[in-house]
Amino acid sequence: MSPAPATVLVVEDERLVALDLQRSLTRFGYRVPITVASAADAVAVCQGSRPALALVDVHLKGDVDGIELGRRLREEFDVPFIFLTAYADEETVKRAGAVGPGAYLLKPVNVDELRIAIEVAMVRHAAESRLRAQTRWMRGVLDAAGEGIIVVDREGCFEVFNEAAMRILDYSPGPQDKVGQMIDISFFLPDRVTPFEPAELPLARALRGEPSDRMDIYVRSAGVTDGVFVSATGRTLRGDAGEITGAVLTFRDVTALRRTQERLATLATTDGLTGLGNHRAFQERLAAAAAASPAEGPGFSLALLDLDGFKALNDRFGHPAGDAVLARIADVIRRNVRRSDFAARYGGDEFCVLYPDTDEDAAYGFAERLRVAIEALPTLSPLTVSIGVCGYRPRFGHDGAALLQAADEALYEAKQRGKNCVARAAGG
Repeated sequence: MSPAPATVLVVEDERLVALDLQRSLTRFGYRVPITVASAADAVAVCQGSRPALALVDVHLKGDVDGIELGRRLREEFDVPFIFLTAYADEETVKRAGAVGPGAYLLKPVNVDELRIAIEVAMVRHAAESRLRAQTRWMRGVLDAAGEGIIVVDREGCFEVFNEAAMRILDYSPGPQDKVGQMIDISFFLPDRVTPFEPAELPLARALRGEPSDRMDIYVRSAGVTDGVFVSATGRTLRGDAGEITGAVLTFRDVTALRRTQERLATLATTDGLTGLGNHRAFQERLAAAAAASPAEGPGFSLALLDLDGFKALNDRFGHPAGDAVLARIADVIRRNVRRSDFAARYGGDEFCVLYPDTDEDAAYGFAERLRVAIEALPTLSPLTVSIGVCGYRPRFGHDGAALLQAADEALYEAKQRGKNCVARAAGG
């Protein structure tokens, strides 16, 4: 069964010209059930039954001319058109060209040129329709993806920014935005503070032919206090000759995973009772500080604290009361150390404080302040603290255990002196 002939709408206000066009189109095998003389009538026809193509006289009578009608046919009804006119002045040609890629034929129309123009217009429209359908299909696929997908051309201008990308980043790109020049959005290293160098972003690297895998980036939009962590991968797009034509970025929101990891890391390094660092965290900090110790300079210092009289308090009033006292001691320590210092519960009723970039004299002063503050703390029974202090010494090398041993010996010396005092390590 052969397909039905395509319908062509003739919009021509000269009756004889319209009839002549109708006869020619019928000979070509097209169906022309009606000709109309105005833009309003043409719109009414398209609203009822959309034609495959329209032949439109540029100079129609009425408020709407043929060029404006062509724009409406294209935008509202997706109907291809061919302009017909007896005039080809520069302004008319310019206006017609701005409406779209329709053909432009001069009257009187050559029938062979008309036939070819119609065939070309229909083939072009069919190709454009297929391309739009493929684009819609691909857009649907991209928007259905759970991962963010961004595609840029070789200049870094955005070609694709799928719904997941806009949702994850809480951002919709503006017309002037490019890779490394995105307005109202900032990129940071995972520490949330250090800005990410624009040239090192995955898309920027991919545009240089340098693929990047699973780069963790912290992204924050303007006016938002809390951003998101994304894991991003950039890939280079190349043409047939191997030239770089653009880049694609895929990324996923790993904020929940990242925060879970941070919570687990905090739990793994925090003492559950006091909220200070735990023994493991202290050992890691001590090892790191020792490894970074300079051959000369203040280095760092360590204070070991052991509560005097805690066992008696714990035995008399019970473990819950003892735990409450330990928590209060931890609060005192927190209030009496600097932001750069690291305080931890070493174990039982023992605590420790690492003082970075601090010599032994300064650490001794800090420790004495701690001793006084703990002595002044009201408790169920008398409670004081003995403290051993040791500063970094070149003979320790990068051995944190040696410094810890010296501080422990100083603590023993404080106990031997009668407790409630601060003692320095011997052999300075």
